[in-house]
Amino acid sequence: MLAIAIIVVALVMAVRAGIAAVGRWQQAQAAEAKAYQLRMEQRTFDPPKPCEKEALQTSLTHASPVVYVGAGDQLELTMQNTGKVACTVTVDPAKIGVQVVSGNQIIYNSTACQGDKTPQKQLLLDVNMSWKYPLSWDGKVQNADCSPSNQAAKAGTYRFQAIWNGTLMPEETVFVVQDAPAPSAPATSETATPTPSS
Repeated sequence: MLAIAIIVVALVMAVRAGIAAVGRWQQAQAAEAKAYQLRMEQRTFDPPKPCEKEALQTSLTHASPVVYVGAGDQLELTMQNTGKVACTVTVDPAKIGVQVVSGNQIIYNSTACQGDKTPQKQLLLDVNMSWKYPLSWDGKVQNADCSPSNQAAKAGTYRFQAIWNGTLMPEETVFVVQDAPAPSAPATSETATPTPSS
């Protein structure tokens, strides 16, 4: 009986020791997890840097390759980060726009008559992320003094060029301005005149 009692006491002590060891292990794990979380919270990251010129790809799209005289056109400038890291871009609406050219003549430049007080904003572009900016042309020939123009661009072949950060992009989009089709004449019905009988 004494031997059995000794064995029982030994087992109880072993179980208690095991429970205590598990408790100490759990406390150590919890302390380590808390310390790791604290290190992560205190960790500092380098802020994203401005995008390199080579990492930015611009494209200009518009609805149709044919525009009617005086109708103007709606366009969209897309800027995409094609680099390998996220980066920042400063957007200045006064330096973003579109230029319309015919031959060597500048017909329209949307940045030429922008005010200097247009607010700027900074964008964070992740890898392969795109940013779109709407643009428009009223279909008229711009006056050199930026006064309102009433002269519509004549029928002919023109080119769109995007302007980004004050720089004219080399890619060109060719489009045609043509006269609007003449309205069709309303159909007239002819009424037969009865021939008098002799």
